[in-house]
Amino acid sequence: MFQFKFIFIFLGFNANLVVLGFFERATFILFSISNLFSQLADRIFVPLINNNKDIKSKNLILNIFFIYKLFIFLPIGLILYFFSDKIILFMFGEKWFFTGEIISILSFWLVFNSLYQVFERWIFTHD
Repeated sequence: MFQFKFIFIFLGFNANLVVLGFFERATFILFSISNLFSQLADRIFVPLINNNKDIKSKNLILNIFFIYKLFIFLPIGLILYFFSDKIILFMFGEKWFFTGEIISILSFWLVFNSLYQVFERWIFTHD
């Protein structure tokens, strides 16, 4: 949620509380999706990367980690981009439609943040 603190502050000053509430729900839903798949991968790949001393093995594990994140989060991001308003409308009703539009916009964050996590681990695991 740290990435969106500035946006929360900006919306708090410039928009009404309804828009801020929709944005907060949208970010909560995206973080829930992100954590659901990231926690599983992190618990498997991060110990493998940290415990391995061989650079070639680390690179191989990081490549597999990157491909996993790409194949999981790219389709999820595309589905959310094109269909999040329909998904939210189906799950929560018409009052939440604006949240689906916000999720559609923030779906790019979901994809790029998951790939950024892999690059961040690559930087910190290389000597």
